[in-house]
Amino acid sequence: MAVRNKFLLPILINLFIQPLSMAADNNISPFISVEEIFTDNVNLDSFDEEDSFVSKANVGLQGEIDSAMVDAKINAYYSHLFFSHDSDENDGHETLNTNINITPWEKGPSLSLTGAIANVPRSNGENFAADLISGDTVRTTNYGAGLNYQIINSDFLFNSSISYNDSRSDDEVGESNGYTTSLGFQNGTSHRTIFWDLNGSYSDRKNRGQSARSYRIEAKLGLITNWKLNPFIRYYDESYTGSISNNSLEQGESLGAGFRWQPLSLMEIDISYNNAEDPELSDDYVAFDFSWQPTTRTQIAANYNQRFFGDSYGLNISHRNKRLTNTISYNEQIQAFQRDRFETFVESTVFCPFNQQITIDDCLDTLDGVDNPELFFEAPLLGIRAIEDNQFSLYKTLSWDSELAFTRTTFNFRVSGNEREELNSGDTQEFVTVSLDASRKLSPRSDLNLGFRFTRNDYYTTNNDTNADRQDYYRSYNIGYSRQLARLLSLDIDVRHLMRTSNFTSREYDETRATISIKKDF
Repeated sequence: MAVRNKFLLPILINLFIQPLSMAADNNISPFISVEEIFTDNVNLDSFDEEDSFVSKANVGLQGEIDSAMVDAKINAYYSHLFFSHDSDENDGHETLNTNINITPWEKGPSLSLTGAIANVPRSNGENFAADLISGDTVRTTNYGAGLNYQIINSDFLFNSSISYNDSRSDDEVGESNGYTTSLGFQNGTSHRTIFWDLNGSYSDRKNRGQSARSYRIEAKLGLITNWKLNPFIRYYDESYTGSISNNSLEQGESLGAGFRWQPLSLMEIDISYNNAEDPELSDDYVAFDFSWQPTTRTQIAANYNQRFFGDSYGLNISHRNKRLTNTISYNEQIQAFQRDRFETFVESTVFCPFNQQITIDDCLDTLDGVDNPELFFEAPLLGIRAIEDNQFSLYKTLSWDSELAFTRTTFNFRVSGNEREELNSGDTQEFVTVSLDASRKLSPRSDLNLGFRFTRNDYYTTNNDTNADRQDYYRSYNIGYSRQLARLLSLDIDVRHLMRTSNFTSREYDETRATISIKKDF
């Protein structure tokens, strides 16, 4: 990037936002910060560990705007890194995370704008923990714009949206562009004879000549009776097509009848039997929806449906009291053109001695200077790289978030699991993350933070020559201290220890990293 373009991103955002934020609660402010970092394994390498001092200079904008017309959250900055071990690694990077909602009229449509620039691991399969310090990252951009319109009154509730999104990356993996529309329409509280609920969505995305289209419709129409059982009819249809779909991914239309049971206040149970129009695409099935709000602080929703890939489930539970907040969710989504499809390849080779129990530490990356090279054999080291994801995949995500907040101490616990199944090939990948964080307010100006994170990534990767199952385990331990030196000046100190273990011992490494940062707001 040319020097004259280093500050272009923050300046453009400020020029765009400033006229809209007049007479608003404008908390957008520029900042500069300097980070000094020491790492004892700068490349996160399993063989050749090398320490480095890294200086990172940041300049940017951050904050929020809250007004009747504009609601915006902005974090945009430019970073330049200087490495002591190799000045050729010195480089600059942009980061952006912006959400802007503009509502010109109180009861009219609103405009939403989103923008993101990030440097993500080039391949999560190769190194899930890669970042700007360790390298092997790729710059990705994601920009979107959309129109939203909603009407809420006692007669009906209506909401609609249309959005365009463009995702790109420097390695051209996971790119796509296209639009998505959605529609929701249901009765209001004033109706006493009929109720209805309509939800639909349509998506059309493209990636260099490849296309992925989908739509999904669910509609219910029923009668409100004097009893707690209300009959209704249900219509459902779903389809995923386009050039990337090698198989038939159509649910087919289904029409059914059922009852809505309301045994308690603010509890609804919908059960319906649905007849599939085309028995070759789907069997007849039972659909179930449950929602209950026993208190203003507790909400429960669950559903079961039959989709083209089989049984489908959904769950959302949230509960909070004075100190404890819990949220549990499970959802299933169909996606395409992502960055999480991988293949194995021979990344390099090492030379290991014959006729003994060996570990990777016994192997050499070259035989230069070895007296008896015939006593060694050549062993391949496999790498994993991201490739084009030109197919539909099923993502199943389960998460549990819990926060326990006291006057000066807060604990956060999170467990999440994700399973990705390629619908054309049937290959699967599984990811599990567990994290525990604690923060303690030591004084009005200082805080202490502790954190632990465990991640397990199970990959099944394939290419024409090599199939491999790989399980990687990441564990990180963090301790941090932050101090407000003045109203607009802050200090942060952080120490992290990261370990990776694997069923491929050649992939194991560990790193200790210490960071001290000073930030000045304006």
